[in-house]
Amino acid sequence: ERGSRTGSNKVAFVILVVLFAGISLLLYEGFQKDVMRVSAELVQVSGLYGEKMHLETLKSVRVTAELPEITYRKNGIAAGSIKKGTFKTGDGSLVKLVVDTDVDSFLEIIRNGDAVPFYFSSPVQNNLELLEAIRRYRPEIVMD
Repeated sequence: ERGSRTGSNKVAFVILVVLFAGISLLLYEGFQKDVMRVSAELVQVSGLYGEKMHLETLKSVRVTAELPEITYRKNGIAAGSIKKGTFKTGDGSLVKLVVDTDVDSFLEIIRNGDAVPFYFSSPVQNNLELLEAIRRYRPEIVMD
């Protein structure tokens, strides 16, 4: 009986270590500074909650000083100034955020046929420069 209890304890310990390592890795990845890359075909946001968006699917892009009112996090990470994942707004709609709220502006991307706006900001990139990069390829969707 004692040997089976020791074996169960070892299995439980291994499970806890693997679980802790997985959670630590997710938190580490979630707090990394995300980067947006713009090419002739894609807007690509790096990171765990990043996305690839084809330029032809974008309806509008603009820089805004404010995020919508967020009421709760549906999934993702929200700690300090970092907000990444899907969030519910005050009017009940959903938005996807990959933002650092310490940055003074946000890039808002609306996609064709998509009810979920995408907001991006990073302390390592300038949103006006990103807007200009998108304007080079799709000037008709950029809103000033």
